[in-house]
Amino acid sequence: MRRNFLILFLIISLMVFNLPSVTRASASIDETLIEVFFNQFNKLDADTRDIALDLLRTVYFVDEEGLEQFKDDINSLLPEEYKDELRDKGISMSDVYDMIDELKSWSKDDRMKLISYVEDGDEKAVIRLLEKYEMLSSGEGTGGSSGGAASPSGQTSTPAATPAVSTPAVQVGFKDMENHWAKDVVSFLTGMGIVKGKSQDKFDPDGYITRAEFTALLVRMMGLENTSANGNIFDDVKPEDWFYSAVYAAYQKGLVKGITEHSFEPNKNITREEMAVLIARAAASMNKAIQVDSVEIENIMSQYKDSGRIHDWAQTGVASAIKSGLMLGQGNGIFNPEGKATRAESATVIYNLYQTIK
Repeated sequence: MRRNFLILFLIISLMVFNLPSVTRASASIDETLIEVFFNQFNKLDADTRDIALDLLRTVYFVDEEGLEQFKDDINSLLPEEYKDELRDKGISMSDVYDMIDELKSWSKDDRMKLISYVEDGDEKAVIRLLEKYEMLSSGEGTGGSSGGAASPSGQTSTPAATPAVSTPAVQVGFKDMENHWAKDVVSFLTGMGIVKGKSQDKFDPDGYITRAEFTALLVRMMGLENTSANGNIFDDVKPEDWFYSAVYAAYQKGLVKGITEHSFEPNKNITREEMAVLIARAAASMNKAIQVDSVEIENIMSQYKDSGRIHDWAQTGVASAIKSGLMLGQGNGIFNPEGKATRAESATVIYNLYQTIK
């Protein structure tokens, strides 16, 4: 499926950007196909790219009606020579329409992300996003036979610091996620046993998440829960607390630090900048972090109108998380560093990290 979407984006480039024919014979693997697309895309002048991407954002990728219009426009605007070329490669217009229909299963947010990643030239982020829907469409991680790597008992046994989760016997469906933009991510992570609902049928996607809850998600995804906890680290994290072993494991791994030397404030809602720092540390602990220097940090910060609100201690982590594609702003040049992270946002970040370090 990933290859299909990359072919579709090449078709978009042919139709919208009026590019010369590209040779697909060498594009037999996904990464090569991505490279072919980006090479062609980068040949365009900036104004043409902006106009084309704006068309995708505001017309074709907005909703199902826009995608249907996309199908009509492809049929009428794609030159016959390109259609013949596609047919020579075994791709019919019916196949193209099926690819567009697949985009209807994507959340609008992810369709917009795909365009943004192309705009930024972020090939790795494109691959991660396409892999997400590739796995969801195949049933991987949703409690089916292809999901997870569980032992006969249903539990995954993996060394510490390796992403490890258990696959539940029953997939939980959350009624409050049916039309939510994070539906697919939450469904995937629930099937993998990484996230849990407030109840059997309620996830509460727009509710806030505490520092302890997010730490538990991180530890669960990384397979650190079996770390032997012994001793007090923070005055407000007691052995009898449900989050004790998670916070202990995260602290031992160097993922979390206290608000003060002796206080963790586990029940305080985690902020977006705190979440960014934690996932950047987690990626670094798995040797998957993307390093940023002072110039890159300054450039990344300059993209956000509210970058002045990002604390000094968080800037490297936030910049690394953004550059890695682990976390994005909230649109309109806003990062909202001190804003409270929602459960849907945290699930998306955990999913992005899972894809990066798996």
